Amino acid sequence: VVTIPDSMGPMSSCPVDLVSPDDVDIVTISPSTVTSCTDPSPMSAARTDEVQAKRLAASPADSMDVTADVVWSENDSLVWARGRVVMDRHDLQATADSAFLDQGTEHVRLRRSPRIVGTGERAFIMVGREIDLWSRTQALERVLATGEARVAGDSVVLRSDTVDVRIVDEQMDRVMAWGTRAFAEAQRQQMEADSIEMRLPKQVLEQVQAFGRAMTRGEVDTARITSPDPDWIAGDTVIARFETAPRSPTDTTSTTRLTEVQAVGSARAFQQLASAE
Repeated sequence: VVTIPDSMGPMSSCPVDLVSPDDVDIVTISPSTVTSCTDPSPMSAARTDEVQAKRLAASPADSMDVTADVVWSENDSLVWARGRVVMDRHDLQATADSAFLDQGTEHVRLRRSPRIVGTGERAFIMVGREIDLWSRTQALERVLATGEARVAGDSVVLRSDTVDVRIVDEQMDRVMAWGTRAFAEAQRQQMEADSIEMRLPKQVLEQVQAFGRAMTRGEVDTARITSPDPDWIAGDTVIARFETAPRSPTDTTSTTRLTEVQAVGSARAFQQLASAE
């Protein structure tokens, strides 16, 4: 492990020039030591040496640890990383091929096959072509994925061109999706519309609203009905409501079930009933 001390003063060139990738495994960058490359576009002009680097913040509990092939740091505030980027904090892990971190605004941008894995009490996975994260006082508040975006929780899946997740207490609270079309899957129900909003306080599904040419489809009861077609309800707006209850009086786990579907505006439905025989 090689540590670059503060006493060396600010560096005017890229930190990767200080060491050989064959000599060290990890470079620990001290605060106020390394600035960005002299080239105004360091990401495109820097060497691609296989140097693995990690930036450590002062408080391990609140830090964002960054590991990559190459890491640049400017005054311990702005951080650029490229090549097999892994960003770890206590409530999530993010991976990508390139990343930018601004500690002043608590903003992170991930590019090239980014992936977010929430590691809280109720985990979630989020992917897209580009992902932005915003925090406030080290608490994650928002994750925005654009380009073939998708988020999956323990009971829901939502995908579209853009997916916007709002976080409260390290759990998904609201999820919005919009673009060419938005698609949601939850409890044997498939919904599509121009845009979709999910409300799931404490990451427990409560309501899904679909706006613009909305439709929800549900699987039929195969024990009572034999049909290749699903039941469906459609309208300008479709609202599906859910409730969560324990699986049994002695079970600590819970299950979510659909309780109501409502269509508003040009409403229509197709419902299959079991034969009286």
